[in-house]
Amino acid sequence: METLSHAVEHSIVHGDLHAGHVRVVPNDEVEQTIANFHLMFPHETVLTTQMGCCHICVYTDSTPASLVAQRISEHLRVVEHREA
Repeated sequence: METLSHAVEHSIVHGDLHAGHVRVVPNDEVEQTIANFHLMFPHETVLTTQMGCCHICVYTDSTPASLVAQRISEHLRVVEHREA
C-alpha cells in the first residue's frame, strides 16, 4: 500500500507544475491512487483513463490533456506488456 508521503515524493520527482497530477498505475493500485489524489488535491476532480493494458492513467481535471496523452504514450512505448 502506498503512503501519502510516497505519493507526494513521486509528485515532486517530476518537477513541473502539473506532472504530479498524472500517474500511470497498475489496475490494483487505482483506488489507493485516487484516494491519495483526493488528499493531495482536495479541490480538484480526479479522473481515470483506460490505456488498453493492465494500467490506468489517473489525473486531475487541472492536468493539461497534452500531458496526459504524453504520459500514456511514454508508458505504452517504454513498458512491454506480455499477453496472458
